[in-house]
Amino acid sequence: MEDPEWTPERTARAREDEQRRAAEVVGVDSVEFLDYPDGRIMYGELLRRDLARAIRRFRPHRIVTLNYDLILGSRHLNQADHRAFGLAVLDATRDAAARWIFPELLNEGLEPWRGVKDIYVAATADRDVVVEVSGTSVDRAVQALLAHESYIGGLDVDNRVRTKAREIGQGAGCEYAVNFRVIEL
Repeated sequence: MEDPEWTPERTARAREDEQRRAAEVVGVDSVEFLDYPDGRIMYGELLRRDLARAIRRFRPHRIVTLNYDLILGSRHLNQADHRAFGLAVLDATRDAAARWIFPELLNEGLEPWRGVKDIYVAATADRDVVVEVSGTSVDRAVQALLAHESYIGGLDVDNRVRTKAREIGQGAGCEYAVNFRVIEL
């Protein structure tokens, strides 16, 4: 039976606290939330606009996003939120560069940003770039994931992360690595 204390609002607060702790573990000192409901993020115009707004505000040259593929690996269904968000990031990057898309952002003082050179899509089957994460990097990644207790509690995160990173690392000639699909703009 599901715990009646875990309302959507309480879950959202817990997940935000967990994300802040995870970010702290890997040295990120600023985390912003778009306040979309966990488990119900939908690809669409509003998500693209909110992401384009963030891109115009922060003006990055490189973006790292989630895998938007339906299937992870050879047979695992990817999370609906991850798919919607990852795809929206790709489109929002182009939207952020266009003056005529989301003109309301101009009214907010956010000029178009065409400076994004590439987007790194994490954990894809077809990898262009492999990044070594041997040493403390893989330890910190495990600790960051473990901070998400409400989401992954009970999973053997340490073993899963190290096994996958070791597999990718073997192909790259190092102990541990992660992979990305790179989309150039």
